[in-house]
Amino acid sequence: MASAMNVQSYLKGLDYPSTKLILIDHAKNSGASQDILIALQNLPRRQYDSLTDITDHLFDRNRYGFESMGALVLN
Repeated sequence: MASAMNVQSYLKGLDYPSTKLILIDHAKNSGASQDILIALQNLPRRQYDSLTDITDHLFDRNRYGFESMGALVLN
């Protein structure tokens, strides 16, 4: 399960604004789990201005249909 806290821990030190591809590369180099990498790959391809911007997109139930704003569950 990917949570906002988990995602944030793998994106520490990232410079903003940042693109989706840079986010994924940074998370990969930080040792992110496959669940987190998949979640980041499912983000829209655009520029992200902050960590909050990223987590808002990942955990927005109305936009992505996930069960909870607090946790992203991937099978």
